[in-house]
Amino acid sequence: YRPVHAALIAVFSQFFHADMLNPVLVVLSLWAIADIARRIFPEHPEAPVLSVLLLLVSPQFLATAGSGFSFTGHLAFNLIWLAMFLRGSFSGHILAGLIGFFAVGLHQVHVHPLFAAPFLAALLFGRFGSRVALVPYAISYGLALPIWIVWPEISVWLQTGDTGILPTTVMDIDYIKDYFQYTDKVKTNEDNLGPYFLATNILRLVLWVSPALLIMMFVALGKIKDIGLVPILAAIGFAFMVLVTHVLMPNQMHGWGARYYHPVLGNFVLFGLAGYFA
Repeated sequence: YRPVHAALIAVFSQFFHADMLNPVLVVLSLWAIADIARRIFPEHPEAPVLSVLLLLVSPQFLATAGSGFSFTGHLAFNLIWLAMFLRGSFSGHILAGLIGFFAVGLHQVHVHPLFAAPFLAALLFGRFGSRVALVPYAISYGLALPIWIVWPEISVWLQTGDTGILPTTVMDIDYIKDYFQYTDKVKTNEDNLGPYFLATNILRLVLWVSPALLIMMFVALGKIKDIGLVPILAAIGFAFMVLVTHVLMPNQMHGWGARYYHPVLGNFVLFGLAGYFA
């Protein structure tokens, strides 16, 4: 795991209390999704309140926040990133890039890029204004990915001055080696269980969100041409998370609801809300 979540716990332990971190992240998530809903549904003044309620009444949202897992942080960082991204100003993109830098190093490196990829691809194709806005993201992720992937080696080098610890090839990186060692160990036990893990994780998601949200989501699928670009991109980001986590780590082992899908729970809300308005 990367160290940003641990650093946040340390800061809260020093100045407030460690148990206050996730409640604060919950509040930030609610603020961010209200701001996003206000921007993408400007003709519906009730959209911010509905978005907050749909997130707040999902048991997965509350139970995960009470668990101490870092996934509440993933959700908050992702939603704040999108709130800044949708401002459309260059300063908003700079802030989003800065948030993205720390989001990549929050816990597991792949989580935030999967969320951001559909929106950045749309920006690349000119759907959110000038492509110049890609510059802050190129700088941010160009630094974040190598720094956070190689963080254990970098941290030892900074503390000891021993440059020999730094990897010279991709397969020398602990992050990569650890992943393949883990998959090799579990392969014999889990190789044939992939479909069951996927079905279980989706069932966990279905049972741990608001039933109203599920109905809205199915309506959105039927009204896909009428719901707008941002909700569609949110749905693509959700699909990315499901597919990639199924390949990388299909067995979530434990948790409240579908914790591997938790970083894109806001995507689910935005997509469902679009269905409701459609």
